[in-house]
Parts: sequence; C-alpha cells; structure tokens
Amino acid sequence: MFRRSIICLSLLLSLTAGLVSAQQTDTKRVTYYAILLDGKKIGHTIRTRIVTAQHVTTTETMSFTLHRFETAITIFANVEVRETPDGKPLAFKSVTRMPPMAPQMVEGVVTDGKIQATVTNGDQKRQVSADWPEGALLNEGLRLLQRRKGLQAGTSFTASVFLPDQMQAVPFDITVMEPEAVDLFGRVVTLTRIRATIAGPTGEITMTDYVDADFHALKSVAPLIGMTLEMVTCDSQFALSPNDVVDVLNKSLVASPVELSPALRRKSLTFHLTPRTKQQLRIPGDDTQTVAPGDDGTVRVTVKPTAIPAGAAIGYDGDDAEVLAALKPSQYVQSDDKRIVALARKAVGDASDAAIALKRLEKFVTDYILETDLSIGYASAAEVLESRQGDCTEFAVLLAAMCRASGAPTQVIQGIAYAEQFGERKNIFVGHAWVRCYVAGRWVHLDSAMGHHDTAHIMLGQSDGPNQLLQLLTAMGQFTITRIDAPDGQPLPDETAF
Repeated sequence: MFRRSIICLSLLLSLTAGLVSAQQTDTKRVTYYAILLDGKKIGHTIRTRIVTAQHVTTTETMSFTLHRFETAITIFANVEVRETPDGKPLAFKSVTRMPPMAPQMVEGVVTDGKIQATVTNGDQKRQVSADWPEGALLNEGLRLLQRRKGLQAGTSFTASVFLPDQMQAVPFDITVMEPEAVDLFGRVVTLTRIRATIAGPTGEITMTDYVDADFHALKSVAPLIGMTLEMVTCDSQFALSPNDVVDVLNKSLVASPVELSPALRRKSLTFHLTPRTKQQLRIPGDDTQTVAPGDDGTVRVTVKPTAIPAGAAIGYDGDDAEVLAALKPSQYVQSDDKRIVALARKAVGDASDAAIALKRLEKFVTDYILETDLSIGYASAAEVLESRQGDCTEFAVLLAAMCRASGAPTQVIQGIAYAEQFGERKNIFVGHAWVRCYVAGRWVHLDSAMGHHDTAHIMLGQSDGPNQLLQLLTAMGQFTITRIDAPDGQPLPDETAF
C-alpha cells in the first residue's frame, strides 16, 4: 500500500525542487539526485531541462527499490512536462512501471484551459477531458513564480502544483526561511531553507528544499510514514550506484499493547493513539469508526462491528458529492470495464438485498485472487482481474471496482489492521487496504484480503487521489497504540486472552 504514497511524495519533492531551479541560459541542463530513506540510498532521480525559443521541457526520471521482508520491489517513474517560456502549460506525460505489472501512463495536452488526456493501464485505454485547475502550475511556471518572490527570509506565498500522474492540483503554502549549514555527503554548504506545506483533513505534511544563491535546489526532505525521505544532488556515479536494502514494511509496523483474539475483534474496541511528535493527530471517522480527543494530544478511536442494513437496496440517488464520486470509475478502479461488470454480475447472482450482494462480492474477491504476492507493485482492478494475484491493495481495488459496477458507492480505504503474526513480529498492526460502501445512508466496511472486516481495523484515509495519499502519509508512522479498551471501557491487560 506504500508504493503509490512514495511515488506521489517523490514526485512532489521533484516538483517543489523545480520551484527553485536557477534560470538557465544554456539549452540543456542535467542534474542527478540520490534518493535516501532514513539515510540509506534507495534510488535516484535524473532531472533534465531543455530550453528552446518555443518550449521549456522538464523531465524527471526516477528509479527506487523498496524491500518488504525478503522481497525487493523496483519502481520506475518518468514525468515529462512541456511549457511555454513564460510558464504556460502545454503538455504532460507520466509513465510508472512496477514490474511485473504493465506500465501505467497518463498523457495529455492543454489547450485553451482544457485537458485532453489518454490514461493507459496495460492494454486498457480511456479518454479523459477536464478543465485545467485554475492557477495550477508545472515546473517552469513554478520556477518563474519563485524567482519573482525571491529568497528573502519571511517571504511566503501559495502555489498550486499540478500532478501529471493524477491530473490533479495540490496546493502548497511556501515560506522562505533563514539560511543554514547543510551537509551534502560530507560537503557542508550554507543554503536557504524553503518550507512547502500541504494541508489536509488528517493533518499537514511539510517538505523542505535547501537552495543556493542561484536558486539551485541541492537537497529536498520530507517525512514518510515515520521515516525521512531525501533527494540530494550528487554526481552521476553515486546516483546510479547500487542501492542499500531498506525494509520499509518492517519500519511501518505498529505494535499492539495486547493480544487481540478473533472473539475480541468481533466486539467494539477503543484504541488510544499517542502522537510521536507535537503535531496533532487527525484521524477520520464515519459510521463504523468514531474519533474523540484524549489527554495530552492523544486520540481515542472506537471501532464498532460493521453491519450492512438488512433489506436495503444497492444504489444511490442522492446529491452528496463524496458519495457520487465513489460511483465513478478511476485510474485504478475501472468499474466501467466490461469484464469487471460481468464478473460483478456473476458474483452477485440473484441477490437484491444489499447485505447479501455485498457479502457475496467480498467473498468472491477473497476466493478469486489465488496468490498473495508482495512483489506486485500497485495493480489496477483490470490487471488484478487478469493476474489473480497481489496483496491487500489488489484485493481492495478489485472489490471496489466490482462494488461500483454493481451500483454501490465504494471507496478504497488505507489504514492499519491487526495481525497475530506478521513475519517475525507478533501482535502487530500493519499497513492495510480495504473498502467501504455507502448503503442506506451509512458507510459499511468490507475486507476481502482478510476475508471480513473486524474491529481491529483503524482507518487513516481513502486513496482516490494525491491529496488522500498524502493524508495517509501524515498519519502513518506518527503514533503508537498505548492502550486498547474493551467494550465496557476498561483497558485490556497485557495478559488478555479470549
């Protein structure tokens, strides 16, 4: 579930670093960066900027490798944007490859404030038309804005960054800070710190660029699920050198203070979350999960057994924007794919009751995916349909697509869930993905990867776009679970066994 988050954040680091690229008089400039996670090299980025009389073309080529226990996953991303010399958007192309899955590509042109794009997942293509987000900028537009604002400490402004791979804009609050000494692989230089902050419903995430007097971004830093992601300029030899082994999955695990038996996980549970930093925790709630502030910045999250209202019909005829969006096909949830529609009809059969139909869909996906494979990058529902393999994310996107195809508004949920054992760790909460469906005026949760949703699931966000992925980044790794209460409100002792 973390691969798309890391891609999203890495591309944002690249774009915000583009905020402070120096004005070039040459026609081509190539810059190499090493990508580090908690000080370990996991990959590289190559930034190329080509200037002609008509166009400015910026290309970001990125490669990094993550480990999940013994399994290595290498991810490749390439983003190319073309703008006019005065920063107006003309075209963009984003390609992501996570072998063995097929490449995923978004390619578009911008004309008179309109986007015409082709989204490709494997052999599936769809055409998308949309308005260019008002005020959104790409690399050259951002560079020109930063030069106008300058590097005087205390300068602040807002910029809207367009993400080509998601075709959405993300707002940044940018502040120029005081210069400071920065270590660049043993070379200490004085650079100006620029802080870029994204605000979201679950909190905020702050990225930092360190730039020289010529506006070169030499280092960029951002938090990631309790770790630190960095991009540091270097020579090509080091950038392209072998990577270190970093087990990102093991670092993201959250220990449970007590053992939670299957019987206990069928009852309401209250989790006391304690932040690791001074930043306030913002955890979302719904009909299944309620959130209340505790003492000293803690948060109490109560999860009730999810229940689908009996006798309700699948479908929605209201006007709630969030619910309506959960009915639409998306880049990874292709609910309009004819094969997925047919599979959903097969799974639902003659059921007209939403409770029966959705539980049939949940079980169908549980049985349909034959191989749990940690090496799968981030497959779309259409790809899972063919491969029948993946991890929790693949279970979730296929289930979401089939539920939407059946008429149920459905979101892919990201959070953590309890596991009695995960690798060599026992009684642990792991990053997890599942879905929630809107039925009879309430959200109910389903989990095909685990076979059912229980109360040892803590929802952190839903992942239908870059802002939602960033919500997950602001919460994951930022807290510990210090106490779990039973349904009667009493804390569970360490020796609890049910």
